[in-house]
Amino acid sequence: MSIKTKVANIEARIEGLQHELECLQRECPHPKAKRVPRSNTGNYDPSQDCYWYDCHCPDCGLRWTEPQ
Repeated sequence: MSIKTKVANIEARIEGLQHELECLQRECPHPKAKRVPRSNTGNYDPSQDCYWYDCHCPDCGLRWTEPQ
């Protein structure tokens, strides 16, 4: 088996596992999710300041952001 074929097989498995992980993350209710408040303040123009939460679910590993 050539290296090119082995690489293609590995990439196909990774793609399948990535799809499986995404399905699990969509099904997860994120019961233990942590929300950390973040901000970008102190700008010259205060109207450009923004606030959000960095979220992480330790069960499924999903990371996302939410507005404050």
